[in-house]
Amino acid sequence: MSDSFYTQQINGLTLLKSRLLEDIPGIKHAFSCRTGGISTEECQSLNLAWKRRDSAENVKENHRRFALAMGIRPENFVFIELKHSDKVIVLNSQARNNGRWWNNIPTDYDAMITRDKNTALLVRTADCGTILLADKAKGVIAAVHSGWRGTAAGIIINTIERMRTEFACRPEDILAAAGPSICAECFLAHQPVYSQFPQKYLTFYPDGRAGVDLRGKIKEDMLSCGLLRENIDFCSLCTCERPDLFFSHRREHGRTGIMAASIQLI
Repeated sequence: MSDSFYTQQINGLTLLKSRLLEDIPGIKHAFSCRTGGISTEECQSLNLAWKRRDSAENVKENHRRFALAMGIRPENFVFIELKHSDKVIVLNSQARNNGRWWNNIPTDYDAMITRDKNTALLVRTADCGTILLADKAKGVIAAVHSGWRGTAAGIIINTIERMRTEFACRPEDILAAAGPSICAECFLAHQPVYSQFPQKYLTFYPDGRAGVDLRGKIKEDMLSCGLLRENIDFCSLCTCERPDLFFSHRREHGRTGIMAASIQLI
């Protein structure tokens, strides 16, 4: 298990990339940061979500810039309406909404899987975990949004199992890159939240809250599914601690923009 993430500056945008995924031929991927867009105020500047205090024109242009920095076409993006669930959907090329890329697919899913080329799976975040998966043998990719509810419910396990049952993927062939997310020191939760996690992922504080190690839970779930340690890349940067690079729902009390992670077969 490593952290081979690095930053790349392209046309004013800062992207995070995993060397683990970059070494796979035929795959484009990136994790966005907050710089290089046109949004202003609390969404400054590369906000990638419509349901914020931002204009649709700004968000559409930001998606265009993110796509071009990735080296893909913006109409290839496929979004899902995140519900903080443990549900997984398998998509085909028809999911791209006939080119109307700024529309979400109306679903209740938080993870997508495909083996179709030119379908860029995109999940959004502003503290939650985002995991990109690629089976180098079968040519299958996945994008996972893993918030605290999805992490507690085992969404990463569900995604890997769906890759296995739908496409005969072998866990030892799957590479995983987990992008920047909130760390345990910053994700302080009250009992209704932290009670959803085993105690080994909790650090208790005198005020009654507990720091929840979402990253630790995600890592253990990957290993329990059979992923190899050397095939897991985990970004160590905390979204809450780096206002220069990242939006953070926790830090800004919800008044913030949204980032994204995307992966595509070419």
